[in-house]
Amino acid sequence: MSEETMLNSLNIPIRYKKHLLMQSLSTSSTDSHIKKQIATLKINNKKLLPHWCKQLIMFPIQNICNKNTNNPDVSIIVGGKEFDFLNLSNTSKNIELNNFENIINYLLFERYFLHKRALFTRLPFSYNLIPPFFRNMIRKTNLKKKIDIDNDINTSINTNSNKALKNKFRFPTWPVEPSVDVLRYLLEKALEIKTGRKSNHWPNNNKCCFIATHDMETETSFRNISVIREIEKRYNFNSSWNVLSNKYNLNFKKLNILVKDGCEIGIHGYNHDGKLSFLNKKGVAKRLNHAKTTFARFKPTSFRSPILMRNESFLKELSNYFECDSSVPDTDILSPLAKRSGCCTVFPFMINNMVEVPLTLPQDYRLIYTLNLNPNKMLKLWKEKVNYIYNVGGIINILTHPDDYLTGNERYLRVYERLLHYISKKEDVYHDTISNVARGWKEKMYSK
Repeated sequence: MSEETMLNSLNIPIRYKKHLLMQSLSTSSTDSHIKKQIATLKINNKKLLPHWCKQLIMFPIQNICNKNTNNPDVSIIVGGKEFDFLNLSNTSKNIELNNFENIINYLLFERYFLHKRALFTRLPFSYNLIPPFFRNMIRKTNLKKKIDIDNDINTSINTNSNKALKNKFRFPTWPVEPSVDVLRYLLEKALEIKTGRKSNHWPNNNKCCFIATHDMETETSFRNISVIREIEKRYNFNSSWNVLSNKYNLNFKKLNILVKDGCEIGIHGYNHDGKLSFLNKKGVAKRLNHAKTTFARFKPTSFRSPILMRNESFLKELSNYFECDSSVPDTDILSPLAKRSGCCTVFPFMINNMVEVPLTLPQDYRLIYTLNLNPNKMLKLWKEKVNYIYNVGGIINILTHPDDYLTGNERYLRVYERLLHYISKKEDVYHDTISNVARGWKEKMYSK
C-alpha cells in the first residue's frame, strides 16, 4: 500500500504524507476463508480517544484473515510509543491485516452490504404512475417485512449503547456511525504529533460546515420556493436546489431568481423513476446529457441521485459528468436500497476526480413517512445530530423536499425554520452552496 493511497482514503492533504511512518500490512494468502468479519477498534492510549465518540467502535471488514485461523473476528489495536498509526494487529497475534486503504474503502464505498435492485425500478413504467394510495400501502408492507422499528431503530443519538452493539451487531449504527471518522481522527492526531500542526478542514478556521439542499420532486415545489427562501435569508443561508429535467413543467423564471439570490441549481436526474443508477453507460449518458442540456444556462456542477439510488460503478461514472455528488448518506435505514447503508463519515471524500459530499442529517421523508416521527421528535433528532457533527468538525448536510407533502407543508416548514435558527446560533460554522464547498475541499486536498 502506498502512502498516497492511504491518505486519499481519508482525504488527508497529500503534502503531509512525508510526515507519517507507515508500513504495508497484508495477508500471507489472498484466499480468505470468509467474505466478511467484524472488527473492534481498541485504543490503548486514552489520550487518543475522541471526546465526541462514546460508543464501542465495531465495523465489518473483508479479506484480512489468514485461511488457517480459527478466529474470524479481530481487534484492531492502536498504540505504540511513537504512535505508529498503522501498528494494527489482532489480540491473538495470529492474524495480519490487509492494507489499510481497503479497510476504509470497504466502508466508504458501501461494499459491506449486498446491493439489490428494488422491484419498483424494474417496472416497465415509472412507479410515479401508480396511485399514491397504493404506493403507500406497498411501502408500509415492505417496511414491516424489513424491520421491527420499535425494537431495532434508535431515534436518539444518546440511546446507542456498547451493550446493544455487543449483543446484536448492527451496521451502520443510526443516526450516527462514527467508524471512519474515528479512524480519521486518529490519523490526524498522528499528523499533529509528527508535525505539530492541527488539522483545519474549513475556511477561516471554522469548526464545521453547513449546507442546505432541496430536491424538487413535484411541480408543487416551485410554488414553495419563495417561502423557503424567505426563511433561509432570515438566517443568512443560501441553498442548493436539485431539479429534474423531464418530470414536470419547469419554471425557469423562479430558478433564475434563485441563482441571482446566491443559490445553486443542481441536477436531480431525468424523471425520478429510480432506474438511473442501474442503466448501462449509454443509458446513463442519455439521461444526464438531457438534464445538463436542459439546465445548461445554470452551468450545473452538482448532482443527487433520485431516491438516493446508487452503487459504486454508477458513482464512478458520475465523476465524468459532475464536480460533486451528494447521493450517499453517512448512515441510513429502511431505504429502498438496503435495510442499513451509508459511507460512515460526515466528511467529504473523493470518487475519482469528484467530491462526494455525504448527506449527514436524516432527510425529511425518512423521518416523516418511514419512521412516522412528529415535528418535535424530528427537531430533537436533527439537533442531536447537528451537535454531534459540530463536535466532530464535519459537514452538516440536510436534504429537504419543498413539495407540499413534505417541507413545503407549513407543519414541517416550521421544523425546518427552527433547525436553521438553531444552527445559526452556533459559532464558527462555515456555510455555502454545495459546489463551492466541494471546490474548496478539493483545493485543500491537493494543495502542495
